[in-house]
Amino acid sequence: MKKVLAILVILLTAFTMVSCKKSKDQVTNAVNAPIYTVTFESNGGTTVSAITVESGNTITEPTAPTKEGYALEGWYKETGLTNKWNFGTDKVTENITLYARWVAATIQNVDILVESGPTMTKSFYIQKYEVTQGQYEELMGYNPSLCRGVAGQTLINNPVEMITWYDAVMYANKLSEKEGLLPYYNITGILKEENRITSATVTENSSANGYRLPTEQQWEYAARGGNKSNNYIYAGSDEYDDVAWVDENNETNGETDGTKAVGRKRANELGIYDMSGNVLEWTNSPYGLIYTVRVYRGGSWFRDASYATVAGRYYNYPSSYYINLGFRLVRAF
Repeated sequence: MKKVLAILVILLTAFTMVSCKKSKDQVTNAVNAPIYTVTFESNGGTTVSAITVESGNTITEPTAPTKEGYALEGWYKETGLTNKWNFGTDKVTENITLYARWVAATIQNVDILVESGPTMTKSFYIQKYEVTQGQYEELMGYNPSLCRGVAGQTLINNPVEMITWYDAVMYANKLSEKEGLLPYYNITGILKEENRITSATVTENSSANGYRLPTEQQWEYAARGGNKSNNYIYAGSDEYDDVAWVDENNETNGETDGTKAVGRKRANELGIYDMSGNVLEWTNSPYGLIYTVRVYRGGSWFRDASYATVAGRYYNYPSSYYINLGFRLVRAF
């Protein structure tokens, strides 16, 4: 029995020594494992701190940086943004830099309250931005705009253009229905050329709470800053370059000819953007007593700054459409 116990003690001691030796080897390997640095290039976004990691390990995806007007699509292995880093399977084997790829985030329109004042008896809501290509395409199922990206790609945050007055009021009704509001317009006798409405009979339901085009009075009151107005020449400044895209600054500093993403210039006193220029904007108002034509207001990238003042007004047939003509909507308070 004593011999058996002695043998067991010897075996147990040997096992312990082997176990201890294995553990020391593991420690040695851990100490000798190379440590690498992963750097994050956010490409215009907020800063992301570098991290260190042992060779052969995966890394945890960092908190996403932010960049105004964009959403982070992912991190890539090279500046050309071709090969995406997989945080679940890719392992670090050297010092590396990962590069952020951004995609334009769809701007959501917001209704700004314009309170009544000496020249406006009723308060109303007006959209913060001109209706964008992305918003129009999502609701209507197509994009009529000519100002597009590479290979005809929709520029989701650029204002929609090539819009007839009839197209604009139809969009207003569809947006009202989507948001559970009573449509403002009754539209019958619709004639189209492809998707574009070129003729229709339109009447108004003044008691409806849905979206509609602003009257001239509403448009100019909002452009001037409402009851917070500083009486600027343009919508938010006496300098057009502060607040508007017009012919003079359309292609400066490497800008591409055409419309620009909404909201890039300074807002006016009410927080409303681009009323002096990106695109001209349809209103609900006829030109005087000529009900066969409709007024549009504002400036545009296609015209010089003299057209972009808050007082400028123009008109055309409701079937007209241009590369610099879009719209924004209002609704009752």
